Amino acid sequence: MMHSVHLFRGWWPEQIDLTFPTSVDATVAILAAGVVPRRELRGLRTTQDRVLTGAVQNGRLAVTCTRPRVRNSWEFILRGRLVPNGTGCRLEGSLGWHPLARLMTLLLLLVVVATVLGSFEAGHTTAGSLLPAVAFPVIYLIGITVAGRSADSDTALIRQWLTDAQREQARS
Repeated sequence: MMHSVHLFRGWWPEQIDLTFPTSVDATVAILAAGVVPRRELRGLRTTQDRVLTGAVQNGRLAVTCTRPRVRNSWEFILRGRLVPNGTGCRLEGSLGWHPLARLMTLLLLLVVVATVLGSFEAGHTTAGSLLPAVAFPVIYLIGITVAGRSADSDTALIRQWLTDAQREQARS
């Protein structure tokens, strides 16, 4: 059974609010150690099927889970900032699709709806003429569902990276 969470997961970013026991600068250093800058991804030789890429600097971060040599505009991205919080700091951010991916998905949805409505408006009611009206929405829903399901392991890796950073700081 298809769950609605997979259909709409990327549309509404999940809010992230975590505390770290060390300063912003120390937390940036620990988090940055686990991230490959995007510019270095092209030449990266790795046996891992997924790596964390992006940037962690100046108290801001934009990190995504990437499959080397695979381009995916619907990757979930963690965007946030580290703010001082007592003797430590707090990560305030969100985890979801990039705003441009949401816009492109909305535009694609509008094309699908226009195709379906246009087919019915034109009086195309034979099986052959209804094929595009049925096929486009089905393909669209399958695509969003697949993107949502693949995001499960990607977001889990990002969450694990954050948890590992918290544990490393707690041990220090």
